Amino acid sequence: MKELLLQSVDTSRLSEGMEVKNYRALCDLLGEPVKTGGAKQSQFKEWKRYFEFEKILGSQKMTIVEIYNRPKEKNDKRLDGIYAKSIEVILLYELSRCKGYTAYFTKNQLWHLLGMVNKNYKKISTTELKSMDYCITDFEVNHFYQRVDSRLTRILKTALGSLQKRFVVENVEEYVIVDSRDNRRKAEDIDVRNIITLKKRAARMVGCKDEREVFLKMKTAEFYKLLNNSYSYHFGWKYVYKRYKLIFNRDIVEAEIPLVEKELQRELLNCNIVNALNESAKNNYNSRIQKGFDMPPMYVQAQSLLTDRLIKIEENDPFDTGDEVLHEKSEAVECNLLEDVGVDVELDAIF
Repeated sequence: MKELLLQSVDTSRLSEGMEVKNYRALCDLLGEPVKTGGAKQSQFKEWKRYFEFEKILGSQKMTIVEIYNRPKEKNDKRLDGIYAKSIEVILLYELSRCKGYTAYFTKNQLWHLLGMVNKNYKKISTTELKSMDYCITDFEVNHFYQRVDSRLTRILKTALGSLQKRFVVENVEEYVIVDSRDNRRKAEDIDVRNIITLKKRAARMVGCKDEREVFLKMKTAEFYKLLNNSYSYHFGWKYVYKRYKLIFNRDIVEAEIPLVEKELQRELLNCNIVNALNESAKNNYNSRIQKGFDMPPMYVQAQSLLTDRLIKIEENDPFDTGDEVLHEKSEAVECNLLEDVGVDVELDAIF
């Protein structure tokens, strides 16, 4: 059951798979004001804590992909960055062990290699999964894979994109065709043209416009059965899959590993500190209220905003190597400021 919270976005009129004609219509459904510019982007960012939605290419329409039972924490995007950094470390180690300068992985192979999923992922039948508990249905299994695949793919692409931007790894996605004798070959351009044509045709046959809608309407099995039948009928193919082709320079990869490891530890430490400070502020507020002290009603929110501004390291913040040393004069000013404000007791309470 959805948990209702104060200052929440009311998603009661939304449903997963719903198609909304435009931004204004979505605002009406949510009971939210229509905004422009930066305010609109901030509104989108806040909505994505409560539900996932995607714009339909070539139109103003949007599709509601997933509605969360509980809003995501505001640092979820930052956590995705930390996950991506962890992927970079493991992947760089694996590439440093590879022979040559090219490595091939399917997405599923990478997820297992990186420890993002366990050995059972997509290996256990739906029937066996449903036998675990009466609450697990076809819908639950289908929705689980749709939700998890979407999140893991986004994190993986963030990591690969970051490595590519830094000229560490070049990533190329390509189709592989498997024929009736299990021979494999890379798809040529004409093959790719035929693949997307048959995918579009199969999607229409199951009453969907795209791959996302196939998942949302639980048409996955029907879609791929039709698609594989089409591959076999038209071209004699058994099935088709995608893979990542990673091209790299071993010297660059090996030089990058310690740098990424250091950045990851820095981000993990800072993230843990931010979470601890925010949790301490909540506990401090509750403790003082229970003891009868007067506390500002927006205390927790104010402390969180200050933590974000003064403690939280953003993605684009420069990496401080520690070479710079604070001058005694600046330290004295900071100490005097703390004494003047009289926050020693507050700090003791927080820590």
